[in-house]
Amino acid sequence: MIAIESINIFKLKERIFVESFDLAIAYTWEYDKELVLLIEKVFHSLGLKTFLISDFNLDEVCERVEDNSIHFKALLDRASDEDAKYLCMPKILSRKGTYIINPIKKTLIATDKAKVYRKLKKLKIRTPYSYIIPSYNENSDFLVEPSIILKLGIPFVIKPATFSGGGQAVFMNANDINDISSARQDIPQDKFLLQKMIYPPLNGRRRLWFRCYWFFGNAFPVWWDDQTHIYNNISKVDYKKFRIYKLVSVTRKLAQISSLDYFSTEATIDEKNNFILIDYINDQCDFRLKSNHADGVPDRIVKFFIKNMARKIQKLK
Repeated sequence: MIAIESINIFKLKERIFVESFDLAIAYTWEYDKELVLLIEKVFHSLGLKTFLISDFNLDEVCERVEDNSIHFKALLDRASDEDAKYLCMPKILSRKGTYIINPIKKTLIATDKAKVYRKLKKLKIRTPYSYIIPSYNENSDFLVEPSIILKLGIPFVIKPATFSGGGQAVFMNANDINDISSARQDIPQDKFLLQKMIYPPLNGRRRLWFRCYWFFGNAFPVWWDDQTHIYNNISKVDYKKFRIYKLVSVTRKLAQISSLDYFSTEATIDEKNNFILIDYINDQCDFRLKSNHADGVPDRIVKFFIKNMARKIQKLK
C-alpha cells in the first residue's frame, strides 16, 4: 500500500512541476537578437513568459517536451529554415499541442512563387507578366521560345520558385536564354519564374514601391525603396492619395491564400494607381530595427508584429 501511494505521489509531483511558457523562440541569425530582446521586453510587460531555444539547449528541450516536463503554448521558429537540426523541434511541439507560428508545411506552399502565381492569376490580382519554367533536374534540355523573351522584354528578371534568401539568386538584369540556362544550372532542383521588369513611377524623388506586412490578421503597409532598401512610414495624406486600402485588400487575399500568421509582400503601382504585386509572399521577415540600422524596418512595425503575436497567444487555450 505504501509503495503504491509513493508511486502515485511521485506521478502527482510530475504533473505539478511541469514548466509552462507562453512562447518559445528559436533563432540562429545574429540580427534576430534585437527582435528577441524586444519580444521579451513586451511579453514580460504583459505577464507572458518566454523561453529561448538555441544550439546549447535544443536537445534538452526536445527531451523535456517528450517527457512532458516542459510545455510551450506557441513557437516562433526562425531557425529551422536556416539549420536543419531544428526541424525536429516544431514536429515534436506540434504533437504536444503547441501552436506553431507559420508551420513549415504551410510555408513551403505559400512561398512557392510558381504555385502562388497561378493562384493570383485565377483571382485576377495584378502581377508582372511571368513565365514558369521547369527545374534543370526535371528537364535539362528545356528551351524558352523567342516569343516568350519578346513578351518579357529585355532586361527581365529570373527568380527561383522556392529558394529564399533576401533576394539571393534573383537575376535582375537577364538578357537572353544563356542567362536562363546559367540560373537553372546554379540551382538545378528548383523551378524558375521569368518575370517582366517593372519600373515604378516616381512621386517627386520617391519611387512608388511598397512593402505590406501581415501580422496575425492585420495589415501594415510602408514605403520601401527597392533600390536603397530604405523604409519609411506612410503619411495619412499619401495613404489616401495612393489608395493604400487597395494594397491592404490584396494583402488580405494573400493571407487567405497562404494561411500564414505573418509575412510581407512587395508591390508598386501603375499609372492608374492599380497595385501590381512584385514579390508575393516572404515568410521570414527581416525585423532589424530602423533605430539600429539605416535599412531597418520602422520600429513601430516591429512592435506591431510583437503586440499582434502576443494577442494571438493570449487567445490560445
